[in-house]
Amino acid sequence: MPIDFNIPLDKTDMLRCTRYPSRDSEPQSLIILAHGFKGFKDFAMFTYTAEQLSRHHEVITFNFSHNGIDDNPQEFAEIEKFAVGTYDLELHDLDVLISYLRQNPELSLLPLFLIGHSRGAGICLVYGFDHPRTLTGVLSWNGVTDLDIHRRIAFADFAVALVQGTEDHPIEGSRRLVQANPHIPWIQIQGGNHTFNTDHPFQGASRQLKDAINASESFISDVLRNRNHSTN
Repeated sequence: MPIDFNIPLDKTDMLRCTRYPSRDSEPQSLIILAHGFKGFKDFAMFTYTAEQLSRHHEVITFNFSHNGIDDNPQEFAEIEKFAVGTYDLELHDLDVLISYLRQNPELSLLPLFLIGHSRGAGICLVYGFDHPRTLTGVLSWNGVTDLDIHRRIAFADFAVALVQGTEDHPIEGSRRLVQANPHIPWIQIQGGNHTFNTDHPFQGASRQLKDAINASESFISDVLRNRNHSTN
């Protein structure tokens, strides 16, 4: 069963989070899902994705502190906070969340993967560039490709994969990232749009979403397999 929890940031801000415990007695990794601009942890595909990934992984979803969502998980009520949200605030939120999770003995030793959607993918990549030893890999789901990403992607020393719908708009930006770092797998989901053909409220998993989840699980398994081989 999902477990909701909050992480206070200061007197007015907090991270609202949900943990999806692994249904496997020996989870393969810890996965954090990061939503995008105007998104939230319970938006469209995220709950389903977390449930599916938790078959073999510990999974955490969360709301960035200034995404506009308060205690009602489905309503934009904090418009004043949304208006002043920044990339730096979101990077700080992610850092606080990871530090908090690493204090949990059940989670502290698990390899960490970040899956970010849209703007959340950009936040995850930049966080990885700044804290490469903190995580094992980042998966960009239809991610933004601006900020500082183009310059730094060539020097990424953690595993990166781009999972992208062929009908999604940032496809040319992803092409430039792969040109800058040809070792990055660019996994294209045929017919997939920006939310992998899902809507909010969620009406069920599309083929494209299932393909994105399966591709992500395969990439994580490959990274962990190679990681284990290199340490043996």
